Amino acid sequence: MKQLKKQCLTFTLALLMMLTLSVPAIATDTTVYDEPVAEEYQGYDPMADYEDYTNQELLECGGVAGQINVKYNGKCIQFTDVIPEIKNDRTMVPMRAVVETLGIQVEYLGDQTVELVDGDTVIHLKAYETVATVETAEGIEEITMDSASYISNDRTYVPLRFVSEALGYDVFWDGMYRTVVIMDKEAMIQDINETFSVLNLFYVSQMSKQKEMNQIETGTFDLDVELAEAVAASAPIDALNIDGEFETHTTNSAATVEMTVDFGQIVDLVDMYAPMFFASSDIDEAEKARMEALIEDLKENLKDSDFAYKMSKDGKLYFKAELVDIFMLMSETFTEEELGDAWYLMDGYYGMKNMEIPETLGEFAYMYLELMQNSMQSSFDAYEVWMEIRDGALLWVGDDTFELKNDRYVWEMDKAELIELMAKMDPDMDEAYMQEEAEAIKQADIRFRFKEDGAFDLLLDVEMEDEYNHTTFNYDVEANAYSDFTVDYDIVIENEYQNININLDIDATMRGTEALFTVDVEDVVEVTFTVDTKIQQVDYEPDMTIPDTANIIDIMDLQ
Repeated sequence: MKQLKKQCLTFTLALLMMLTLSVPAIATDTTVYDEPVAEEYQGYDPMADYEDYTNQELLECGGVAGQINVKYNGKCIQFTDVIPEIKNDRTMVPMRAVVETLGIQVEYLGDQTVELVDGDTVIHLKAYETVATVETAEGIEEITMDSASYISNDRTYVPLRFVSEALGYDVFWDGMYRTVVIMDKEAMIQDINETFSVLNLFYVSQMSKQKEMNQIETGTFDLDVELAEAVAASAPIDALNIDGEFETHTTNSAATVEMTVDFGQIVDLVDMYAPMFFASSDIDEAEKARMEALIEDLKENLKDSDFAYKMSKDGKLYFKAELVDIFMLMSETFTEEELGDAWYLMDGYYGMKNMEIPETLGEFAYMYLELMQNSMQSSFDAYEVWMEIRDGALLWVGDDTFELKNDRYVWEMDKAELIELMAKMDPDMDEAYMQEEAEAIKQADIRFRFKEDGAFDLLLDVEMEDEYNHTTFNYDVEANAYSDFTVDYDIVIENEYQNININLDIDATMRGTEALFTVDVEDVVEVTFTVDTKIQQVDYEPDMTIPDTANIIDIMDLQ
């Protein structure tokens, strides 16, 4: 019976997503295939394959399979006589091999005490003691470590995470590779800022506006979805409208949103599908009455749904939604008494512990790397992917790709230059395939110009055609130094099966924004989304208080 209610919750959520995105329902093939395993796959062990892959990756960066490795600047540190160890769930490393690789001075002071010096930071560690002394420009601090250093085979072992973080490095543990990844945050940020100094000028000019942001924006939005006749014939409804109004208060360190949404015809769908669940269930009359009452609440809420959220720069996001409350009651996750005045918490979701706007391009790039560290589940791979992105971006928007003309930095590319760049991005690409890709580009005119005061314009005019599709991209953006900007964006995709037109028009000033977004998939669906807002600059902070009566529910506890 409880499972049935959870299915009801799942169905309702899926229904909302399906209709909001206007995706026609497609029957799922639930056939169970009981075919014999092909001879070449018998006894196949995918984990052994993966272990071979990780071992090869370790080998290529100087690591050793089967032991704890330490990776820094893309290379594994070489340990000649003794190797890292795991003691009490902490990575302990031979001190000299690691700290000297990091460029840190080491001095043995006697009495089993060592001194580590890195610029203005000095650390004193004594073997078998958990208290370390850290001296910086701000003063001297005694810190209690969770693991003490020790001596083994005439080598001093130190807790890697404590030492690295005390000296300003970031440390990540990758369990799949059994590797500690050390990153020099300051050096990596400096590298991006210097390597992409021209693009960093543009970034800084744009972010300077964000730092000064303190505005209230009120507006309305309207989403219309209309299915083509042939599609509508097999769908529960032929059109959908969702509209609402909102108010946001945004600064560079906090944001609040209040929103009311009318989900339109979804109420009709609840009426249509709810009886099916009851007809196929064996719940008693009391439980049926409870569920029917909740469904009535759901229908009323869909006609007039209130949402609110408050987000601070430390990554804490609190949101409140009666629609979510109803789902919680439907699935019996909570009773009404347990739910109370529910506010839901997402704390540092996906590693976003500090939402303060990065001031430079390097800080933004490093923040992106930190997000990758949390989302990819492999710090070893995340670093490699990030470096590939960096090296690829160097070809696209490195300093050499810009030219200073009068008072504007200009980046331009035509068809021949685009083809040449594609070849540089993948020098190992098959020549025949490269020729095919080059022939598909019929027209290319790309231009990006900006001034240090923040004014910029971007033009993208590309036409591509191969044996499958004929596609044109037209993207024209212009903004002045005061954040007034216009956007005209058109994509047309044509093939023997489908014609798709996508258009986005935005006209934004410091006083408000008008936006129109349309998607027309011929003989399938037409979607129109409009937004109209008014902006008011204010001199007070968003109200971030949560009511004293609130019941804080951590989303992570529900998983």
